[in-house]
Amino acid sequence: MARSKLSRFLKFLAFAGVSLAILCMASQPVNAVNLKFGRKPLDPSVQNALTDMKLTPQHLYQWQAEKPKSLLLQIHGWSPEKQETAAALALYIRSQNRNVSAKDTWREAVAFVHYSEKFKLPVDMAVAVAQVESRFNPNAVSSEGAMGPMQVLWRVHSHLLKNHLNLVTKKDLLDPEKGVAAGCLLLSRYMKAHQTEKRALARYLGAPSRAYWNAFSRYLDRFRKHLTVARS
Repeated sequence: MARSKLSRFLKFLAFAGVSLAILCMASQPVNAVNLKFGRKPLDPSVQNALTDMKLTPQHLYQWQAEKPKSLLLQIHGWSPEKQETAAALALYIRSQNRNVSAKDTWREAVAFVHYSEKFKLPVDMAVAVAQVESRFNPNAVSSEGAMGPMQVLWRVHSHLLKNHLNLVTKKDLLDPEKGVAAGCLLLSRYMKAHQTEKRALARYLGAPSRAYWNAFSRYLDRFRKHLTVARS
């Protein structure tokens, strides 16, 4: 009986401690919270983008806590230029499809920046393909079984995705970051093999398509203009 009371008391203290920490974070300036928890301050571009989306940095911290393996945790250590690109990307995705949640929007944005750099792929190409394929919907599933924001077919690419990205099942493609990673990996390999965007996209789609190329070109131009304005 005494042990049971002690256990409940210890649980209460733990809960009270977590609650107090959250209250303290909410009442402190963003940079003070960053320094207290070992984070570098966010670039103003990220803070401004969050504000434009009617969010605060606390939303970002909450998502980081919910997804401790997310690339969102790395954003504090990125250069101002990379943070600016991620912020511009989040705003662009939000403007093109408001049905994508704020959390998934930011997770996709940081994934595009990270994996396009990792696989030496132009970020605007990856973004335009995702817009053609799913309008950035991480939960998209086609009638052919293509999944995620980049509409990757698990039955065709599972061996490659397991070996290079440590994906385990096809459901991983519905994760916003893993889905972007899969598409970027494939696009980078096709660009290396075929050298031109048009040929690489034909391979990605499975066959040449004028309609696909025209849609890709339109979205590529739209995103480039958005990025230019964001950086000006």
